[in-house]
Amino acid sequence: MKKTLLAAILFASAYCTAQETTIDSKKYEPYVNQLGYNLGESKRFVCYGAENDTPFHIINTTTSKVVFEGKMLNNEGWFSEFEPKETQDEFVIKVDGHGSSVPFFVADHLMETASSKLAYDFFVDARGFDDLSTYDMAAVYGGGPTRDGGAYGLETIFEILQYASNPALFDNWKTEMGDKKVADLIELILWHAEFAYKYVDYNGPVKTRHGTLGYQGQPRMTYDYWNTLDQLAVVCAAYHSF
Repeated sequence: MKKTLLAAILFASAYCTAQETTIDSKKYEPYVNQLGYNLGESKRFVCYGAENDTPFHIINTTTSKVVFEGKMLNNEGWFSEFEPKETQDEFVIKVDGHGSSVPFFVADHLMETASSKLAYDFFVDARGFDDLSTYDMAAVYGGGPTRDGGAYGLETIFEILQYASNPALFDNWKTEMGDKKVADLIELILWHAEFAYKYVDYNGPVKTRHGTLGYQGQPRMTYDYWNTLDQLAVVCAAYHSF
């Protein structure tokens, strides 16, 4: 029995050691922001397992020329000083012994340009109904306004903050909602405000709500209507924006 137990322990120890060796010996490629980076802001990538002072190179994929060089520190490579003029070109990062990253861009307000419209388009498409006159809370998971969200999503708060961050940008997009004359994001904010006003004291059925809501000793709520007041309040506070 003792021999069997000892053999099992030795086998387990050898197996664990082999696993650790396999994991540690794997060479990871450099990981970058898949879209890219903004000009004038911090830029870095990670390359797990790369030793400190391992050289890395940024290469312009159009010209195949090395346009920046640096060294790894704590599995990170910083290249904030890299401010290319060729903002239409893609770049890759090569770390010695670890291969290359996926291609990426470096451009002025790249992240905002690519993501800003997509961010509010999601909430346009995720509404339980587009027409508030026919909205059926009982047919929407969680009740709405956003599917699976419930009123605790507080959409208007974050939509207003988004619009306030760059009104001139969002005023360019007017094709998703409304009469095509008002910015989509403003139309979306007002849609959510109208929803909140319509259901400010709603406590009826919703589709697939797990459990009820409320404070101890208070009547239970089927729908979290208390948060509709928060959504209305922020729209009133930001009225000057639209």
